[in-house]
Amino acid sequence: MAFGDSDLSVFTADFGVAVEFGGSTAQGNFDAPQKNLGGDSGFGGVDTSIPRVHLPFNAFSPMPQEEQTVTVDGTDYLVGAVTAEGDGKFVCIDLKAVS
Repeated sequence: MAFGDSDLSVFTADFGVAVEFGGSTAQGNFDAPQKNLGGDSGFGGVDTSIPRVHLPFNAFSPMPQEEQTVTVDGTDYLVGAVTAEGDGKFVCIDLKAVS
């Protein structure tokens, strides 16, 4: 049996969270890795969290674009950069806190 675009949800089934956009809901993998900005070798600078969500490329139609609002696991965020990963079957959406 071939694995196709309609099967991508298997990658978010176990630890995905609800992502809402345009009246629809999809499952996405959320993370918020830490990054040190402005410091050399980890000394000084500012540690910050950069939230992002990974979604199948076909999770929404149309997909969110920069400065639009998405709700991830109950929290509203503004969409930052949207980039395709690997073979393009998943996209990574950088998120910004809604002010």
